[in-house]
Amino acid sequence: MLRRQDHPDDQDHQDDQDHQDDQDHQHLRDLQDLKVLQDRPRPHAETPIDRRHFARLSIASITAAVAGRSFAASPSSSPPPTAELPGQPPSDGTLRIVHMNDWHVCPERRSVEGSAMAIEAATSGSRRPDLLLTGGDLIFDSFATTRSRAEEQWRLFKELMASSPVRVEHCLGNHDLWGWDREKSGASGDERDYGMQKALDELGLASSWRSFDLGAWHFVVLDSVVSDGGKGYRGRISPPQREWLVADLAANRLPVLVVSHIPILSLTPLTWDRDYDRGDHGRVSGSEMHLDGPALHRLFREDGRVRLCLSGHMHLEDRCEVDGIAYCCDGAVSGAWWKADPDYSLPGFAELELRPDGTFERRIRRTGWVNA
Repeated sequence: MLRRQDHPDDQDHQDDQDHQDDQDHQHLRDLQDLKVLQDRPRPHAETPIDRRHFARLSIASITAAVAGRSFAASPSSSPPPTAELPGQPPSDGTLRIVHMNDWHVCPERRSVEGSAMAIEAATSGSRRPDLLLTGGDLIFDSFATTRSRAEEQWRLFKELMASSPVRVEHCLGNHDLWGWDREKSGASGDERDYGMQKALDELGLASSWRSFDLGAWHFVVLDSVVSDGGKGYRGRISPPQREWLVADLAANRLPVLVVSHIPILSLTPLTWDRDYDRGDHGRVSGSEMHLDGPALHRLFREDGRVRLCLSGHMHLEDRCEVDGIAYCCDGAVSGAWWKADPDYSLPGFAELELRPDGTFERRIRRTGWVNA
């Protein structure tokens, strides 16, 4: 996600795409018919942890955890088939997962310490989660940075993930793809790992979209970032991805959780940096919410098994209920990009319990990290 002033000006490698947010606004006419309800997290749902717990995840131990580990990828041009993750759900079939977005890991801003504290908060306790689901923007920025800068950020992020005591599944965001701003990145566009391929290689993923079954639930991971034809991006899925999604949902018989980086539907773009007195009502940038959100919602409604759609990108939290489908934007591990800003959520993540009957509970937890 890009802020009002893009990224802070103390890093000259950052993406300058902010001007795109004021261009090519798209009318989402179907949005006016949706009955939505914003659900800010309640105080009792915020569970900070003691900063002393962070000592168990020191930077030295995190680095040691990945000694000798290989992250070589075997990229493929087509998504892998649906696969069952290893492990067993609890005896009652209820899954516990954590959804952690917008890490923005980099060498600066103590982001590694803050991220390690988030992992500790998410995976400690009497029962560890069955799955840690990342929601994209895993590194601070690869969109408008040099290859060496991007690789340094990926190294730090992978060290953090190696410290996780639970399974991890990744969704990718706009800051994870490499080089679309060719002027700042120095990319030509002809590199084998240009764009999202760089992130796939770093994480050992075959595709940026896929599905898997865990317990009594079917998980669908979408790639919600497409080029706008220049050096910017828009939120939507590609035609091949939509064709795959239709077939994947048709073949499934389990309750479905969908995760995308950019929100499919959300209230946050309607409340973030808007002055409706100047005639901005009804216009939402395609860099803030899926341009094909209403079409995807119709697909999910007709499918009848999609229960929950998770997203990040906005560094804000909300919950929208439409036709029995919940759309949840789950804040950011980094809060406001590891800096203090009251206009954005505090560092946090979502914790969910998914029951075999398709019902769920969700709460927002704070990591306890305080941005300076």
